[in-house]
Amino acid sequence: MRAWFVLLVCLLLLLSACSSNQGMDFSKMNQSEKIAWFKGASLDEKRTELTPQQYYVLVDQQMEASIIGSINYKNKNGTYYTAICDYPVFSSQDQFDGHSGWLDFEDVNYSSVQFREHPRTGEIQVLSICGEYLGYVIDNDALDSNRQFVINSVALRFEKTT
Repeated sequence: MRAWFVLLVCLLLLLSACSSNQGMDFSKMNQSEKIAWFKGASLDEKRTELTPQQYYVLVDQQMEASIIGSINYKNKNGTYYTAICDYPVFSSQDQFDGHSGWLDFEDVNYSSVQFREHPRTGEIQVLSICGEYLGYVIDNDALDSNRQFVINSVALRFEKTT
């Protein structure tokens, strides 16, 4: 009887661990390992290792709900990096309030991103060079660059400059 109880507890713990999906700890990996993982992982592996919100944005290429973004450091000096592959993509100096409900930037580090036209909507999507979906770009004649980058906060992490 005791053996069955121990087996049942072990199974419940295993099921609990599998269903909680805490996400992979990317902080213990160097950039090359992160890039290799993101480019090489199957969709099932990404679904298992990323948080549901990361998967929805970075892999399914969807926009998170507006105004609920978890990071916004426009009053601090620093750099925004892509969430998984760690590419430097935006400077806090280029961030502004574009009233989009997401993070808005006037300029981007072009060596860290690629652009793709969405096949159905025609929207110009912004992806990191390893394939993480970041957001989209729109025309904005009020800006010197004429471009407004509308970006998901879950797609970025911020590193403050000291």
